[in-house]
Amino acid sequence: MNELREGLKKFFSFDTFLEGQDQVIEQVYKGDDICVVMPTGAGKSLCYQLPALVRPGYTVVISPLIALMKDQVDALKNKGIAAEYINSTQSQSMQNAILMQAQQGMIKLLYVAPERMRSQAFRDLLKDYPPESLVVDEAHCISQWGHDFRPDYTRLGESAEKLGIKQICAFTATATPRVREDIKKQLHRPAMDVVVTGFARPNLSLSIEDCSKKDQKLEKIRELMEDRKPTIIYCATRKAVEEVMDGLSVRGYHGGMSDKDRNDAQDYFLYDPNPVLAATNAFGMGIDRADIRQVIHYNFPGALEAYYQEVGRAGRDGEQSTCVLLFSFADRYTHEFLIDLNNPDEAIIKSTWDTLRKMCRDTGENHFEMTLSELAESIPKAKGDQQLSGVMKELEKSNYIRRGFRQENTGKMGFAKSREELLADFPTAKTQRAIFIHRFLDRYGESLMNGAMIDISYYQMCSITGLKPEQVKRVLNALKGEQIHWEPPFSGRSFEVLSQDELEIDFSGLRKRRESEIERLDEMITYVHTRDCRQDYLIKYFGADDSTWRCGTCDRCQPASGTGGEYRRLTEVETRQALRLMEAVDNFSGYLGLSKIAMLVTGSRDASIIGSRLKDSDHYGCLDMLDQSHVRELLQSLEGKGLVKRTKDKYPVLKVTTMGHEFIERPKALEIMVPGKKKRIKREPSRATAAIQRKKKVEGGDLYEEMRQLRNQLAKRDDVEPWLVLSNAALKALEDEKPADLEAFRKIKGIGDYRAARYGKDFLELIAGK
Repeated sequence: MNELREGLKKFFSFDTFLEGQDQVIEQVYKGDDICVVMPTGAGKSLCYQLPALVRPGYTVVISPLIALMKDQVDALKNKGIAAEYINSTQSQSMQNAILMQAQQGMIKLLYVAPERMRSQAFRDLLKDYPPESLVVDEAHCISQWGHDFRPDYTRLGESAEKLGIKQICAFTATATPRVREDIKKQLHRPAMDVVVTGFARPNLSLSIEDCSKKDQKLEKIRELMEDRKPTIIYCATRKAVEEVMDGLSVRGYHGGMSDKDRNDAQDYFLYDPNPVLAATNAFGMGIDRADIRQVIHYNFPGALEAYYQEVGRAGRDGEQSTCVLLFSFADRYTHEFLIDLNNPDEAIIKSTWDTLRKMCRDTGENHFEMTLSELAESIPKAKGDQQLSGVMKELEKSNYIRRGFRQENTGKMGFAKSREELLADFPTAKTQRAIFIHRFLDRYGESLMNGAMIDISYYQMCSITGLKPEQVKRVLNALKGEQIHWEPPFSGRSFEVLSQDELEIDFSGLRKRRESEIERLDEMITYVHTRDCRQDYLIKYFGADDSTWRCGTCDRCQPASGTGGEYRRLTEVETRQALRLMEAVDNFSGYLGLSKIAMLVTGSRDASIIGSRLKDSDHYGCLDMLDQSHVRELLQSLEGKGLVKRTKDKYPVLKVTTMGHEFIERPKALEIMVPGKKKRIKREPSRATAAIQRKKKVEGGDLYEEMRQLRNQLAKRDDVEPWLVLSNAALKALEDEKPADLEAFRKIKGIGDYRAARYGKDFLELIAGK
């Protein structure tokens, strides 16, 4: 550890490790296979970078995004560290030069995309000059149970095994126990140690606001933006990003924008002192800004993994930051639509494959440059390019096709003039057009004259000229026709059909994966309604700890003024109330929502209740000693505990979960967030109400008074308030109807099963004596 601490100071200028880093770094240094789950902002990159710098040899890092690997390599180079990346933005000659540097021991950290494992030249490097370690960053992409599954990641374990790579280290910010086990399995390292650390982020204040309508969401964001600070507003779709951009006049970022607009948005966010940016979840990877003070979710994410990764981008400097999720249950339907698109059914996959095989037979080709929208026109019942994107991912995962990347697509270019004529037009390399001409003349000379054309990509042109992609495109448009011949590359992703065999895909596995994504969506909604500390809930979800740590800053630890509430064990009386509430939910399972259940059990006189059969239910008024807001909060606590859940029907409705049924069958004390008692304003009764009360008092005879005294005795015995035994209305109904047996007693309004079992014998004996 002394050598590692010296390296920490030498390479990164830090004096101490962050919490959890030292254990991980020591294990990586020793050569252990390890799977590390460490949230965004906890310093996981340093956990593999430092051992790589201190040990001999070099380390290969698998990274999913070109922008992310470039930012990390640039940051390392700025520290004087020998790091490089290889990706499709570079020319072949540049890639070869970097491979040569790795062979000569001139590189300590080499970043590549998982697709690089397809390259024979790269595999040869790993075989002849094996790295000390293979680091898999964003390792949740390996697992089909993860939230960002990518087929090329699944081949890493097999490749590492064939190449004899000694050590594999997997790093991710978000992986549940199930995903961690899948990572070990896919990497062919079943004995891989698992370390989960750093999930507690005391400087993040997490809260959720109910906002069912767009206008409510926008108004809430305006409030949050009054004190301007660096803010990301995450949206589920491109349409939602544009909705926020238009509604709040803020900048935006999504995948449908041009490269220039996205680059401009990134630069704005990095360099403006107080930027506010609406973005899809594509934004954030590789954005190295430590002082993000606020993360707002305009739509709730489809999984807790994505949520915690996104909020983790706030407060990476350790300063207090806020994370607000604007919740609307209707957003669930958007996520279900996206899940359906990403998990196509068997029929559309087979139909697409039949079409691709026919295209190969008809054309005699197996490589195609066509957009998914164009392909969709040839496939019966295809619902557009988004659905086909999911289909092509499945076909690629099973090795039926291989998809290219836009930056790999090549156009054709040649000179339209002689060398002398070109130099006459641009005698010195002082403008972008002149730089372009001079650099290509230096590289290719006469080989591009006389109608000769070369295949070349935009990014190869960038490498040759030193210009940015947008500058290259402008220069090509300006020179086209007069100085150069230019046929632009295909703008989409090409694909190659690798086989024409019948499909052999595990469609039952695809269905299970879809079910898993729906489960993760349900877990996200359960988190929204939990009454527990939000960070404690997340820590337990990721399997990091089962302690009772509380963040002290979320909306559950610091409830809004007037709501009160505390996290504690329910009393016996509160447990019985929770049981009655659960029984009511179970009785109307899938029929009533949260508010209607609260109205039912509190005996609401609302027309929607008394004008229906609900008023005749045994559960009507069973908790009339509580007010509706208390019951709603109690239901949310039970939902957060996993005893009830909201499910999709025409409207959100409540159902009892398997765990909830176990509680109903075997009630036990629960530890939940208990709603605080509301202060009730005592008002003088109206004249009509006072007259009714006087009439009831007159009508109440000796039996009524004796039952009231019995109720007081039973309340003292059970150490509860008298109204928890029976309400005044129930006593009056008993006096009027004088039930003779337990069944008749149970059917009295406001009594039901529990009170009948608990108090029925005592009251029946009193009534029988009259």
